[in-house]
Amino acid sequence: MGTTVSVVVDGVPVGVNTSALLSLFDIDHVEVLRGPQGTLFGANTTGGVVNVLTKQPTGQYGGQAQVVAGNYGRLDVNAALNFPISDSLAGKVSVLHSGYDGFFKNVVNGEPLGRQDLTALRGYLKYTSAATNATLIAEYDRSRGGSQTSKNISDSTQALFVHGLTDVNQLGFVRGQSLDQPIKTTAIPTALR
Repeated sequence: MGTTVSVVVDGVPVGVNTSALLSLFDIDHVEVLRGPQGTLFGANTTGGVVNVLTKQPTGQYGGQAQVVAGNYGRLDVNAALNFPISDSLAGKVSVLHSGYDGFFKNVVNGEPLGRQDLTALRGYLKYTSAATNATLIAEYDRSRGGSQTSKNISDSTQALFVHGLTDVNQLGFVRGQSLDQPIKTTAIPTALR
């Protein structure tokens, strides 16, 4: 069963709402449409639509960038570059990267846990003439991250017991991860408007 509120980016429905809005960088505007929107947007819009429209190519040289750095290896980089190709054709490339090392530490090897690494690349070709206006948009999204953290509360009768760290009478927590279960998601949606 689909969601009752659909997220649409540049005319393309986003199937997984958790990755629907990676960032609001390079967004022209967002429309929140209440109530059934099946006539305009199709199925799974009983509760409404969040319609996101990105900035279109300008046909002139220009760009913008935003960089954020912080604790735990946090690095966010967003950039967009506009460029003309011909009198009727304009191009644009938009790049988004967001990542951090994670907020937990693996007590076995000292490595950070909960790493997140998101990268999105969006390319535009806009054709404009007296009778036609069309934009081709191609997007590649990649999401990589470490496994979810877990809490080891084993007692001395269990195989996962670690003396001094998981004793029943202690309040200490041991964080660990399954090294063979990384989080991986890749999607390549395209749109023609």
